[in-house]
Amino acid sequence: MTGLNPERVQPIEAIRRIDYPILMIHGKNDDAIPVTESMRLQKAAPRSELYVTENDGHVQSYKHDRAAYENKVLSYLEDIR
Repeated sequence: MTGLNPERVQPIEAIRRIDYPILMIHGKNDDAIPVTESMRLQKAAPRSELYVTENDGHVQSYKHDRAAYENKVLSYLEDIR
């Protein structure tokens, strides 16, 4: 459907090659992708930060607490400036 072969996807290897700051946001109780996957990515990326939110569901962090989400993103962008 997407043309993406999941057997060939290597996110850990890909993120190791990124040489700029990365902010990852992941819901603590994501029901599609465990937060441990983002933790693995964060460990592999020296210039990354992982913000774990307290919500359930997949891609629901912004909807769960917009103010906290916006504050985190804005403060992160301010810090890397």
